[in-house]
Order: sequence, then structure tokens, then C-alpha cells
Amino acid sequence: MFIGGFGPAIGAAQLGANVSPAGGWDIINLHWVCGALASGAVELHRAQSRIVRLLMPEGISMIDGQIHVPDKPGLGLSPDEAGLAACRIG
Repeated sequence: MFIGGFGPAIGAAQLGANVSPAGGWDIINLHWVCGALASGAVELHRAQSRIVRLLMPEGISMIDGQIHVPDKPGLGLSPDEAGLAACRIG
């Protein structure tokens, strides 16, 4: 089943549906996945690995098959400003 957006996916999880988030952008999905789901599969995409390294140099922490959320404020991002500047066009 396709559920578009965080709100509907969280709503489905609250109703007891087995939700397996997919679609990439793990660093954005990370907090709701870890907060809303007690168990289940999560599809992680490495296609955005360069931008993830620029936004979160330490990457997503996986320990014993579990995803761990950074304990930094906000989304836990620590952007590489020089690296991002090198990607700018124009």
C-alpha cells in the first residue's frame, strides 16, 4: 500500500498497520521512523549518500540492526558548509 506523507503514515501506524517507510531521504525520515514504529522493516537508500555525508558527516548509526537517532538538536544535522558551497551552481 502507498501512503503519501508523514501524517498519513503515522496515522496508519497509530491504527496498527505495519508501515515500512521507503522512498529515500533517510536523514529526514529517521526521527519519525524511530519515534512512531516499535518494529518493522525500514528501507534505507544509499543513492543520496553524498548529500547525506554533506549534511550528516557521521552518517546514520546502525547498531545490532537498529537505527539510532542523533541526540543533537533538530534533525541532528551538522552540515559541511565548505562541501555544500562546492556543490552550488551559479
